[in-house]
Amino acid sequence: MLLFFVQIPQAGSKSAEDTRVIVAHVGTRAVTLGELEARMATIPLFQLKTFGETPEAIAQKVMEEIVVPETRLALYAEKEKLVDSAFYAYALAQSQARATLRALIQQVGSMDAISVDQVKDYYTQHRTQFHTPARVRLWRILVKTEKEALEVLEQAQKNLTVSNFRALARQHSLDHSNFLRGGDLGWVTKEDASNEAGVRVDPVLIQAAWGVHDGQLVPSPIQEGANFAVVWRRETMKAQHQSLDKVADSIRLMLCKRRVEQAKHAKLEELRAKELSEYHEEPLELLDL
Repeated sequence: MLLFFVQIPQAGSKSAEDTRVIVAHVGTRAVTLGELEARMATIPLFQLKTFGETPEAIAQKVMEEIVVPETRLALYAEKEKLVDSAFYAYALAQSQARATLRALIQQVGSMDAISVDQVKDYYTQHRTQFHTPARVRLWRILVKTEKEALEVLEQAQKNLTVSNFRALARQHSLDHSNFLRGGDLGWVTKEDASNEAGVRVDPVLIQAAWGVHDGQLVPSPIQEGANFAVVWRRETMKAQHQSLDKVADSIRLMLCKRRVEQAKHAKLEELRAKELSEYHEEPLELLDL
């Protein structure tokens, strides 16, 4: 493929011959200046501005990133007799969508466009993401009486394995919200917070669990309200404290991605308002997927 360009004449001074000047050859097809300008006229101004600083630079970029790929696609569609097919229409739409997305990304800016103050603000407002206290993983079997708890504890001590503890939980535990998971209460801090949604752990269980080592059962049943619990401390996760310097790049990347997503959403809403005249969602329910 050979690409060559002519200087674009000033607006209003082009003759018919000017627009017929060949500016590129793509395979067997010649692309004229008029065709290039017509394609550029379909591109929003904000997008064109991201392609370069001068008219010549913009034209070069549009040719390389939009016109050439679309021309190649058109040649392939003609060769395979796909010009009127849904495949060709979809592929062309995808090419145009990718070009628009690239322009949005350039408009939003790179990670360097996220200021130090913005990174600091996010770090301050989301401290719990970067500072987590020490936590232990607790499994618990809840039964009615202390006698039953002692029997379950003895059976667990004889064969302290995950499979056996889960079996005992399914057989005995009154807490049906988690007995299928072996009585797993999740990761628990000393302040009785669990990572499992809706789970609150009785502080008396936590205090007892912090008194044994990882992999050990609390040696005696713990009274939990009117019931009794057999508690197994499975493992520990150390406290984590990540400094701003350590996470600054990841915060900057996340904020940049968020900006791109917001820009994409805004562009989609703009296109829907401009192009979408009718939309009937109900028939989609008839699709057998």
